[in-house]
Amino acid sequence: MVTSIRSTNHVTTEETPLLQHAATHTKHDQVYKRFSSNWKRLILVMVSFCGILPLFISGTFIPCIPQISRDMDTTGSVVSLAVSASISGGSIGALTSSTYSTFYGRRPIYLTFLPLLVAGSFGVATTQSVPQLMAWRVLQAFGASPGLSVGAAGMGNLIAAPLAGRISDVIVVRYKAKRGGVWYPEDRLRGTLVGALIIVPVSIIGSGLVTTYVDNKKAGLALNLVCLFMNGFGIDVVLSPCAAYIVDVMHARSAEIMAANK
Repeated sequence: MVTSIRSTNHVTTEETPLLQHAATHTKHDQVYKRFSSNWKRLILVMVSFCGILPLFISGTFIPCIPQISRDMDTTGSVVSLAVSASISGGSIGALTSSTYSTFYGRRPIYLTFLPLLVAGSFGVATTQSVPQLMAWRVLQAFGASPGLSVGAAGMGNLIAAPLAGRISDVIVVRYKAKRGGVWYPEDRLRGTLVGALIIVPVSIIGSGLVTTYVDNKKAGLALNLVCLFMNGFGIDVVLSPCAAYIVDVMHARSAEIMAANK
């Protein structure tokens, strides 16, 4: 009698859910179950800090260009070439680090690239010529590049990125409910329309009009800052859902996807 009841309980019918609650978790889920909530928060803080490093390195160098040009007895435009060189180094490094992190894991990549970042930073601080500056900037950006892809969580404008992510999530849930539970990753791209069609182009046109026709320097500067803020906001509204979309469709290679996106 007991045997017959057990066999009856395991009969699969048309109403049986495809995903059972007692089913074993996927390998992806098991990764997150290894750590407690506090450890997850600590890991998130460390990874987020790594994501800030590339922005800090690039953001602190640009204001120093006039002083560096005077110290090296050259022009600001020549020193600015180091910015372009560092962007190239960061791009190559992001693609390299993301590719190897897919196979070897995130931690070994961080530990490998960190000494390069430290060496590049010391080199930039002690450089004596423009060629040396460019070479060390490339190495510095190369070492900081994992933050652009591996730590992309995935950085972002403090106002626009969370808001854009929230909007895309709401859109996905809404359209999923309309289809009776069917989920399309492409629904996230609907959240980019307002930023791509309105906020970004309007802010660029507004900045051009202000620069051309507003004679008052203080008013022009203030209005330009507003336009630049709106432009950054609109760009994040476009890029954040796009990044979430490409991670959704190729989650197993998310680091490489984020590197290509950056």
